[in-house]
Amino acid sequence: MHICSTQLTAVLGLCAASLVQAESTLVFETVAANGAKSQQTISITGRWLRSETEPKGKADYALLDSGRLMLFNVDDKAQNYRVTRVGKIFWPEAPPAPKFKPTKKKQSVAGVPCIIVQEVGKEGPVAEHCMAGIGPLGLNRRELIALSRLFMAGRNMGTGEVGVATADERQLSIQSRSLDGKQSRVLKSVTLKPTPDLKLKIPDEYKRIKPDLPRNPTKDPEKFKKLMQPKESEKPQTAKPEKTE
Repeated sequence: MHICSTQLTAVLGLCAASLVQAESTLVFETVAANGAKSQQTISITGRWLRSETEPKGKADYALLDSGRLMLFNVDDKAQNYRVTRVGKIFWPEAPPAPKFKPTKKKQSVAGVPCIIVQEVGKEGPVAEHCMAGIGPLGLNRRELIALSRLFMAGRNMGTGEVGVATADERQLSIQSRSLDGKQSRVLKSVTLKPTPDLKLKIPDEYKRIKPDLPRNPTKDPEKFKKLMQPKESEKPQTAKPEKTE
């Protein structure tokens, strides 16, 4: 079956046959606006996605259930996790979908062919992306949706995500850069192999920490910072020095 949208996908000419089954691991390299570099490894199986970033933050990894639109931030050391219900940042609280201006430029990123588009803001172009779909990436339709929702959840939550997906979730960027040169994200590799089930599951003994994380940390950064601080029960206990006579 061939999948083709009536908007940007058709213009890009990247329609391709959907794979019946695919399990994929993608590695991206990101440069943030402050110049910090990180590497993100994303493993996808169906609607589930696992994201690990180096260097690590407070969470060791995140799991996204792209069907229920729930994001789980997992801390292995503390054996707990926090939940962000990201559904409302798609419906009905989502900001306007990004607007794109196609170009005739093509290139290959990590061996994946893509077509360059400009993302257009209120005052003109703000970023450049190289877009690819399921065929070139080797993903199936469900997996492309999962990865698209990870990118757009980050954007809608105000985390500074530079990656982007089309509104119909049929194309996403495998290379992105802001036109001011401060932010970038580029695909470094794609590996098609099964993801162990245990990597997509939170151990039963892990404790859910409440309250859940806010959908948009930038709206109340002090509240978000406070929520991310470990409670007394979560802090590592240090042995008290023994009294000496």
